[in-house]
Amino acid sequence: MQTESDVDNTPLTIATSKHFFVYNLDSDFAAGGDDPQARLKINVNVTDADLRQTYLRIFKKTTSPHFTKSPARSVMCSYNAINGIPAYAHPMLQEYLRDELAFPGFIVSDEGAIQWMGEGYHEYTSSDAESAKSSMKRSRRLSPTCSRLESSLECWTLFDSVSWSDLSAENAVDTAESRALARALAGESLVLLKNENNVLPLKTTTKKVALLGPNANRTETLLSNHAGCKANPNDQTIDPSCTLVNPLDGLKAMAMKDGFEVTYEQGVDIDTNRTDGIDAAVKLASEADVAVIVVGLITCQETGDQCQEAEALDRTSITLPGLQETLVEQVANTGTPTVVIIMSGGTVSVPSLAKSDSVDAIIQSFYGGEELGSAMADMLFGKINPSGRLPATIFEKLEDLPADYLSMEMLDAPGRTGRYFKGEPLYAFGFGSTKLSNKSSCGLP
Repeated sequence: MQTESDVDNTPLTIATSKHFFVYNLDSDFAAGGDDPQARLKINVNVTDADLRQTYLRIFKKTTSPHFTKSPARSVMCSYNAINGIPAYAHPMLQEYLRDELAFPGFIVSDEGAIQWMGEGYHEYTSSDAESAKSSMKRSRRLSPTCSRLESSLECWTLFDSVSWSDLSAENAVDTAESRALARALAGESLVLLKNENNVLPLKTTTKKVALLGPNANRTETLLSNHAGCKANPNDQTIDPSCTLVNPLDGLKAMAMKDGFEVTYEQGVDIDTNRTDGIDAAVKLASEADVAVIVVGLITCQETGDQCQEAEALDRTSITLPGLQETLVEQVANTGTPTVVIIMSGGTVSVPSLAKSDSVDAIIQSFYGGEELGSAMADMLFGKINPSGRLPATIFEKLEDLPADYLSMEMLDAPGRTGRYFKGEPLYAFGFGSTKLSNKSSCGLP
């Protein structure tokens, strides 16, 4: 989020619009390949129509003073090449961003992209120096590039009254104010996908909640892969640790205050075929007033063979991995009201659960940060209403997605976007309800 001074409109924080441009994959796993860094080498061929109608539209809305009152002050280039030319040395940097949109900020490469251009596109450039030179030439003149960067830096309070050491000090991280904000934002991000039989919010007469599932007691994955704090206290010299509240922590804290009981059983792993915990989970559910099952994916923040999604790790499936749906089905068959919470970064398709008469409610929870567990408890007991809307379409089956994963063209529906999809998705872009009521469903307002 970009913020500006109330006094003279100088930027206090700078937003970066990325990635410029036609950047839509990391690995080639979903196409049957084995390269986790296919993004460094891929050359995407797209038409001018696709560029204008799809890939460049967002930059018009986010970076141009002609189309927004507060254009982003920075644009980050992607790794790939477009029609034979790497993004960070492409003529569109000047012709589109500078000349057409009048973008006033500075352009940065993603990580070591300038260096990697020499490694990944040998036919285009042969050295780091030539790579950097090519990128600078696309901005025509070196001095304007530098002056924009210097101007932006001078506007920051970094060079004013705020001390960088104060901002990075331990007492500036994990404060009461930041935790309250984290809890509120996590609550606002929860998306209500289904709520049958008025199961949500849970009744004040609820005495026992069975909390189940492989993500119910998972902690580090709350932060996803680019975290502002570390969970490991040994990393304090790098970044002070934060107290992370997972779903079990959040529900237990509320139970102690409001006087109900929480029982817990993992049940299954994320993606193994272990079944030894299912019977115990079913037993707890049958003895409870309500069963809350937290399923989903796991990031590579927590290492191991169950890692599902991360940078340079595109998924090959859109469904719940492992035996998670089996766990949900067997718990729901007990007759105990059942709430499913999906914790993931990308979308997950659960058509059988969405259509099941035994699954009463489904919540999509993205990786919500340090206070996600508290926010989940708030939502379950009606202290807040889930107000999130889906930022992406959830397709019912893999066959609804483009057959050629490596193609960025939009010619054949659905192309690389749900805009051209002619079928019926499981949940459309913008889906979500702010009402905890019977048969809730709505799209964009």
